[in-house]
Amino acid sequence: MDIQTDIEIYLMKQSVESILQWLDDHFDSCSEPVSHGRSHSLEVVHEKQVIPVNIVENASGKAWTSVWFDSINTPWSCDAECGREAHTKLNARIRCNASFWQENAGNMDEWLEISSDGTENLVDWPS
Repeated sequence: MDIQTDIEIYLMKQSVESILQWLDDHFDSCSEPVSHGRSHSLEVVHEKQVIPVNIVENASGKAWTSVWFDSINTPWSCDAECGREAHTKLNARIRCNASFWQENAGNMDEWLEISSDGTENLVDWPS
């Protein structure tokens, strides 16, 4: 099975504190974030692998917060798996890449939106 080299999801109107709590609940350990304005960097540990995480508030418009896991060692094989879990744990509206991302594949405009009720739709974003 292919695994993404990194994972990134966008959460609508979620506090950094709620995202940090989700990370703390999900991973073996979670470091204290180092914050610079709206950017928060930390590390989580999954199966003895350290994963750098960057949370950026207002990453796309004022409502969306990016959560980027900069590692191949995440528990998810793609952005959509991570987005579905984040939705379940945070009851959040999520957007993420709908397709398995590959360098120069040209599929980066296909976004999956998981609404707060769990409905999944493909959307054009940003738009």
